[in-house]
Amino acid sequence: MAETTIKSRSKLGALWRLINPFKPVGGLSINDSSLKYVRIDENNRLVKASLRLPPGLIEDGKIKNRDLAKQALETLKSYIAPPRGDRRTNVIVSLQDNLIYSRIFNVPNLEEKALEEAAVLNLQMISPIDLKQSYYSYQSVGITANGVRQLELLGAFIPNGIVDDWLSLLRESGFSPIAVEFQSLSMVRAMDYLKITDPKSTYVALVVAADGLNFAIIKNNNLYFNYFYSWKSVGSGGRQIAFTDLEQTIFTEIERVLNFVGARFGTSISRIFVVAEGLGAKIAASIKTRFPRLDSQEFSLMSSAGLPADWAPALGSAIRGALPRSKDQFISLNSITVREEYFQEQSLSLASAWRSAFLVVLAFLAVLYGGSDLLLRRVKEDLVASQTINFPVNENQEYAELKAQADGFNALVNLVASAKVRETVISPFFRKIRELAGTDATILRISTQPVSGTVILNASSPSLDMSRRFVDRLKATPQLQSVEQPLANLVVDPDGSVTFIVSFKVTSQNF
Repeated sequence: MAETTIKSRSKLGALWRLINPFKPVGGLSINDSSLKYVRIDENNRLVKASLRLPPGLIEDGKIKNRDLAKQALETLKSYIAPPRGDRRTNVIVSLQDNLIYSRIFNVPNLEEKALEEAAVLNLQMISPIDLKQSYYSYQSVGITANGVRQLELLGAFIPNGIVDDWLSLLRESGFSPIAVEFQSLSMVRAMDYLKITDPKSTYVALVVAADGLNFAIIKNNNLYFNYFYSWKSVGSGGRQIAFTDLEQTIFTEIERVLNFVGARFGTSISRIFVVAEGLGAKIAASIKTRFPRLDSQEFSLMSSAGLPADWAPALGSAIRGALPRSKDQFISLNSITVREEYFQEQSLSLASAWRSAFLVVLAFLAVLYGGSDLLLRRVKEDLVASQTINFPVNENQEYAELKAQADGFNALVNLVASAKVRETVISPFFRKIRELAGTDATILRISTQPVSGTVILNASSPSLDMSRRFVDRLKATPQLQSVEQPLANLVVDPDGSVTFIVSFKVTSQNF
């Protein structure tokens, strides 16, 4: 494990991490030859670890030896987290590009719910595989510039069996996958975060990997097109390829990419970045010789993040992991949304923490009441015994002092017993909120602002109409005033459920 300082774009990042009580989420990049993990800690430093894999463990991004793959993941986890029982490590998983089919499509600029319906309909139309056997997702990448204001969305598909295999293996190995994406998407996010690309220009990132070539077209600082070329298409399909054959293959595919960019986007490529371990500079020079007008250079993260270029996918996923889950609107190729996965993980963690706290408090109270009971029994026995004794006149004052001390102690015990009663004063408020929520809403979190006295309520509902009914009932409650539901915090998930925030002030506890 190692640490490196990364330049932060936002001064608010440290403040967010200070007040954010949730566990950190790292980025885990998986390919045929290695596992790479990166996490951005609260001081904007990179915590990183990697593990090189033997041949045949993973082939074309698919698990071939489950037992050895699990052992490798457990070894990697031991590098990044102390051995504390069943502690889980939250990760954004980045899989190989050859597993993914992605495509840009346009939809009208609609409201969120209608936009989701239109996006899903388009995904169903362009899917290259049976939707029942795949996971699919989308994210917004820009707005069309052809005079018709439409949103440009990037859709992605992957066979669900591949994802399910990886998710189950990761969970068995002590990881908690929050989202699944692919490496070109992760890499482009890292380039945007580090300001390597400009939103006004179009770029191509060429990744020369063990399994083949991958071309990522970058526009508006977003991934617009992803094209994978397998080495199995070169020569005999073996893993050893002569450099001259590699050069010719790269030139041929670059010509195709240039023609595609010109026809699809009506623009030229500003620069091509080459990611190739040990060959980046040589390949970039060959491209420059073959295409003199094309600016080509070896891609590097050393000056900005202190990492080799092939760590870009893990870094990009770590950057996503540092975002609040409410702001994570990126592609996630698994069965549930990012917020649902993270909420489940945090709910289990919170329940475990409260269970431990409850046991500690219960043990403390047991000791306190047990000790009090023993002491009171002894005091009572002494008092009963003292009643059979004829006190001399000069001992009456001492007896009165002892009785006063016993009375004082009893008063303290009664004060401790009454503390529990005082703690439940606010319970009518929670009962009222649960009553108003009914089956229309699930209360996720309630907090207060000490200065203004405003109550902030985080909730979710199976549908938008059910959330509105709940808010209307809050507004109709006379003990609540200034009930507001900010639309900016209303999030509609792909399954139609909504997550929202309601703020109000409590004017009376007489519910």
